[in-house]
Parts: sequence; C-alpha cells; structure tokens
Amino acid sequence: MRRMLRALQLIMCVCTIVSLSACVKRLDTRVVMHPTAHDKFVKIDTDVRDVDIHYLEYPGESGDIILIPGFGSSIFTWEAMVPTLQKIFKCNRKPAPHVWAVDMKGFGWSDKPFNAKYDPFTLTEEVNAWMDKIGVVNATVVGNSLGGAIAWILALDHPEKVRRLVLVDAGGYPPDKNNFAALTWVPFPDFWINLFFNRGLVRWGLHKAFYDEGKVTDTRIDAYFNRLQTRGGIDALVAAATSLDPKLALTYAGRIHDIKQETLIIWGRNDNWIPLKFGCQFNHDIKRSTLIVIPQCGHVPQEEKPDEVAQILYQFLSGTLQVPVGHSSED
Repeated sequence: MRRMLRALQLIMCVCTIVSLSACVKRLDTRVVMHPTAHDKFVKIDTDVRDVDIHYLEYPGESGDIILIPGFGSSIFTWEAMVPTLQKIFKCNRKPAPHVWAVDMKGFGWSDKPFNAKYDPFTLTEEVNAWMDKIGVVNATVVGNSLGGAIAWILALDHPEKVRRLVLVDAGGYPPDKNNFAALTWVPFPDFWINLFFNRGLVRWGLHKAFYDEGKVTDTRIDAYFNRLQTRGGIDALVAAATSLDPKLALTYAGRIHDIKQETLIIWGRNDNWIPLKFGCQFNHDIKRSTLIVIPQCGHVPQEEKPDEVAQILYQFLSGTLQVPVGHSSED
C-alpha cells in the first residue's frame, strides 16, 4: 500500500512539473531580442530543409574574420570582444577587418529544426554553405570550444576557405571523461532536460566555464538562457551532445597534424571544460602554431578577458604577435 502511495505521489509530482513546464513560454527563433544594425539572417540548405541562420556583421576595410561560438553558446560570446578589436586597429591607424559571427543551426537565434543532424561534421558543412551564401571566400576563422572543432575541420576539409586559424579553448581530441555520457543511456534525455531546464542550470554551467565567477552576471545568464529556451533549443542541444561518432572523431583528430594554415591557439589556464593540456597538444601537432595561455581565465576567454583576447588577435592579424611573459604553457 505504501509503495503504491509513493508511486502515485511520484506520478503526481512528475505530472505537476510537466504541467508547469508546459506553461513556460518558448521564444521564437528568428526574432532577436534587442536587435542591432549588425543582426542579419540568411537561408541556407541543410540536411532537413532550408533554415534561417542568424549572424552578426561588423563591416571593415581589410580581410574577413569568421567567429564561431561553442556548445550551448551563441554569438553573444563575441559581442564584447569585436568592438574592442576594431577599435585597436583604428587606434593603430590600420584598416579594421570585416568581422562576421555566426549562430550555427540549432544555436542562438538560428533555426532549430527537429530530427536534424547536429554532429560537428554536418555543422561544418553548413558553416561552409553559409560562407558561400554571404560571399566570404577566404577568411581568418576563429572558433571557441565546439566552434574551435568546427574551425579546424573546416581548415582541413575546405582549406581554400581558411586563410588563418584561431583556436580558443577548442574541442577536438578525445576528452578524459565524457561530460555528456549520461545523455546516451538516459531514455528521452531531451524530454527530461526540457522538463527541468531553468536559469539555475545555466548559472551552474557558466560558473563552471568562468574562472572569475563574479562575471557570471544576471545579464550574461539571461543571454544564454533566452537563446536556449527558444523552440527546439534544448532538443538541438541534446542532439549535438549525443551525435558525435567516437570512431569518426578519433579519425579526424588524427588529421590535426595535417593542418597547414598559420594557427594561433588561445587557452584559459583555468579551463575546467577542456584542460590546457589539449591546447598544448594542438600546439604540438600543428606545425605553424603559437600557443598563448591567459592566466586566471576559464573556458571562454573572449567573454572573461575580451580586451586581452582582442589585443592578441590584433597582434596575430597584424603580424606582430609575441608571447607575453606569463602567457606560455611552461610558466
């Protein structure tokens, strides 16, 4: 009798949560909160249908730069860094680059179709298709986390598109532990995460990503939370987390040493998601690479230390890059 009562209580609890979850308003994709003149959309052909891809464009007079955000993130991650980068160019009386930042399918304000493919290789081909659509032929490609993996895969599979490469705490090598392993054996993971998704989960993830937790502000939490609660946002997130083929990923990681482009590697010394040793591995495997380590910094240097990242990028792009004291992996 007690077991039956407990079971009924559990069922009622789940039903209550489901009811409350159903009341949560899902935001529309393609409707940007607080849009600016930089916000734009373009349609590209994908594995399921044409989708609207959201991107930011910051006009400039020299060279193109493509910025790709990481897993669960959006182009919000670059918004503090880009104006500083262009300002540094102008202060040094050099023409600023033309900067583009893209929300990949399933992320940010871009479309998030159900039953679509969200593995890194599909996303890479879609970034390539987006570059074709906006008319960017040859660019410096910058990627953070998952976006870093997309960047170096693009450099390998479409080398004519990538002039130079910048990897910021990039994914690519098999991790010591799979932070998303539970999603592969929990039944209906998208249902459960949709059910319990809230600002608290976003806050926890950002605290893990940042060294300086004081920078995990309500504004930053809302920027992530609002984009993730768009229709299909959590489903796309789960699909991306569970879609990687380990054998194919290992095969591609074995090709990293074939990257020919000049490469800058930026890493937060205190990254809890992808440890510094993987930055050192990239530096070892890519012949024409320079590794700069940012002290007291976590997984998203472009958000935590935007001015410093902008200065490093400026030096790389202008050919004046030097590794500052305290910024090497050996310090």
